[in-house]
Parts: sequence; C-alpha cells; structure tokens
Amino acid sequence: MVDRSRVALLVLLFAAGATASERQSIVLAPGLTLQPPSALSLESVRSDAADGAPVLVGYIEGAPGYFLAADRVTGKQRVSVLWEKLEMEMRGRADARSIEVEDRGIFLTQSEAKVWYRAYRYRLDGVKLRPVYYLLRQDDQSYWLTLTTAEGVDLEVVKPIVDVILKRVVISSETGRY
Repeated sequence: MVDRSRVALLVLLFAAGATASERQSIVLAPGLTLQPPSALSLESVRSDAADGAPVLVGYIEGAPGYFLAADRVTGKQRVSVLWEKLEMEMRGRADARSIEVEDRGIFLTQSEAKVWYRAYRYRLDGVKLRPVYYLLRQDDQSYWLTLTTAEGVDLEVVKPIVDVILKRVVISSETGRY
C-alpha cells in the first residue's frame, strides 16, 4: 500500500508541476483559499449545513473518493488546547476506548502557514472510521480541516494527495462569508 501511495504522489507532483494552467481558486472557509492544480479532479459543493460551507470533493477514477471540509477557529488558542478539545469531542461520540492515533506530523504550506495533522481510527456506533484532521495556523488565524474517504477508498493513497493540495492553500485576512 505504501508503494501505491508513493506512486500516486509522484504522479500528482509531476502532473502539478507539468501543467501551467491553474483553475480558479476555491474558498474553503472565510479567509482560507485553495489554488487547485488542474491535474486533479476536484469540485467544491455546498454542504447541507445551515451556513452553506463548501465541501471539497476529490474524484478517483470518476467517482467521489474523498471529502475535505474546513471550519475557521474562533478566538486564539494554543495548538495543544485545540487538539485536546477535538479529542474530548471525539471521545464523547466514539465507542469506549476505541480512539487511536495512527499518524501525526507537521508541514508548511507554500505561503508558510503551519499544518499539523493527525490520522485517527475509532468506532462510532460499531462503524470503523479513519478521519484525518488538519489544523492550519498562520499568525492569529486557525482552521480545522477534516478529511474523510468514501467507502473502499484507501486512505494511504488519498492522504498524500490531500497533503499536496493543502500545501497550496492561502490564509488571508478576509473573514467574510462564502
């Protein structure tokens, strides 16, 4: 599986570097914009949530394969506190003692924003979930991004693609609505 993810990442990096044309930017949350490479099949759709926040849908072989949603963090809080709050919320919903951190790390976007991530595994009502949470921060602005995959889609293939996508996000001071 690791070899497939490396191949997918290399193909993505080559395709992103080989094409000069870029699509229009996608606003993921107020102040958070993505400049997607044209080599990827991505679509921004409005969620059913009351605020109409967009969800980024990534297609694999013509079918929806992964979903990325963003939320702006209000108020300035330490990174460790934000992770603690997230895990407390997950424990409140998940089946007892089922939460495991599979992977964690940090990288920078092209605009020098820090991105922390953690991949989790847990059960909710008997269903096994493997979301990846990203915390983006630049200056006083922070965002949560949640990556989920469609059933049958390999997270080890999708996560490197999403990491490359997130390296292209830009945080601005604009905080209006979508």
